[in-house]
Amino acid sequence: MATLKIPTKILHRNHRVSFFNKNYSSWWSLPPSPSPHQEDPLLKSVSDAIKIHSSSSSSSSSLKKLLPKLTTTHILTLINHNPHRLPPLSLLSFFNFLSSHPHIRLLTLQSYSTMTHFLVSHNLRSQALDLLRLVVSKKGNGSSSSVFSSLVETRGV
Repeated sequence: MATLKIPTKILHRNHRVSFFNKNYSSWWSLPPSPSPHQEDPLLKSVSDAIKIHSSSSSSSSSLKKLLPKLTTTHILTLINHNPHRLPPLSLLSFFNFLSSHPHIRLLTLQSYSTMTHFLVSHNLRSQALDLLRLVVSKKGNGSSSSVFSSLVETRGV
């Protein structure tokens, strides 16, 4: 263990020595604890259902059972953090599944923008462009400024 020599002239009463209260990191640290998203049982169930759905031609019944429990926040967490490391195309397939069912209202402009960034970050630029075209067609003429604003706002997310 290293010793620290402090000149006595700086240790008078009116002087605070703040470095004694700070934590210094060492060369070794504990392994990172799992993110709270990884431990969310609903996200785990949805991720498992997406894996099963994308790996086989099975029906989407397992996904449909989970939909009433999902929120927009769950969708954004799946895209932003991908806590169970779903392949990008599987996540896109799930997103398209949600998008193709108009009665499911989990996708917002923020969701589409976040998915667009996700696709670009995984070098799926043509899919990202298709998604942007879909958003503009859904939002109608004059939507380009709101779509652009959403893309800028979600860039750092």
